[in-house]
Amino acid sequence: MELRKEPYNVKIVGEIGNNFPTPMSPNWKLFPIMWDKCIATAIVGYTITLSVGKIYGKKHGYKVDPNQEMIAMGAANMISSTFQCIPCAASLPRSALQETAGGKTQVVSVVNCLCIVVVILALGRYLEELPTCVLGSCIAVALVSLITKVGEFRRFWKVSKLDGMIWMITFVFVLVLCVDYGIYIGIVASLLLLIYKSERPKTYLLGTMPELDIYVPINKFNRVEEPKDFKIFQMCGPLNFSNVEYFSTELENKCGFHLTSIQKYMKSKEYKSSYAKVSQNIRYETLPKIQLTRLALNYDTLPKYLVIDCSVFSFIDFSGISTLKKIILTFEDIGIQTVLSGIHVHLESMLAKEGFFTDISTDHLYKTIHDAVVCLQELENESKEDDVFNENYVSRCLTKNL
Repeated sequence: MELRKEPYNVKIVGEIGNNFPTPMSPNWKLFPIMWDKCIATAIVGYTITLSVGKIYGKKHGYKVDPNQEMIAMGAANMISSTFQCIPCAASLPRSALQETAGGKTQVVSVVNCLCIVVVILALGRYLEELPTCVLGSCIAVALVSLITKVGEFRRFWKVSKLDGMIWMITFVFVLVLCVDYGIYIGIVASLLLLIYKSERPKTYLLGTMPELDIYVPINKFNRVEEPKDFKIFQMCGPLNFSNVEYFSTELENKCGFHLTSIQKYMKSKEYKSSYAKVSQNIRYETLPKIQLTRLALNYDTLPKYLVIDCSVFSFIDFSGISTLKKIILTFEDIGIQTVLSGIHVHLESMLAKEGFFTDISTDHLYKTIHDAVVCLQELENESKEDDVFNENYVSRCLTKNL
């Protein structure tokens, strides 16, 4: 019975050759015509291979090395190209079918290759009349377990809306366009998301739990107290050229003041008059300039101390170092003593190489947030005991003479 003829018209496998092609060098004349398509094929093939490898690596508990996979694919394609083979890569349906059959190691591929050799040389003519729908049904059954992974979209969306959007964008464009364009769009969307997250990392004001030296975000936990006269700022990400403006803006917003407005006021005649009268009525030779400035401003909302938590900085570039230096110097000009805490050894070395400590002493660096808070509080208490910075005395002077 010939299924491919009337009245059945069933699509069958068709002729299967019984020999192997002769090895020959590739036709280099096709390179100028095909190079762009070859690059696209290589990217798609590698992406699919790595994705399939990670899916089954996660499922069976082994690690997939991307570099090793790239070397293996390159070697396989270089050898197979001499036999006029199409580009090779991992096949999701074939991998699923192999797993369903109980395959565990690469020996399965060796057995498959031997079986293919036997089919080509001896059994090919017996399989020529096999309907292609039979082969398709084997693949469809093997893919059932993978198709159900579409439900993982809910998990991605629940954890992160942005990651869920990337998943859905890639999925939709693979279906609407094709696999290669869908993957390109997914890669571009992932890169844009990475840039966005790098430019807009999370920022927090930290506080401490009662009777503990643990500092956590104020708006994320209950019973968190902000140390008096302190602002503790944290940005969860690298500090580089792409987010230094965001870092500065978030720092001012979290601390509750606008630096530009204060600097503008410091240039006014009112401030200069206040500064002159304060310096005349206080022992100027013993009062630090940062505290004298603070008195002249008379801003009750300004914190006395700012601690920048650098423990979550993985990287700081030249722009980030310049921004930190500018913040410390500028904030101290308006009466806010600013220090850094938790900065890692390799980042401290970068600060030294960039000349950070030329203008700023190492006294501005502390190992932990708690060290910074306790040390600054002790220094303030010593100052009060020595009557160097007695706010009650200053207030009486200002009330009497201003």
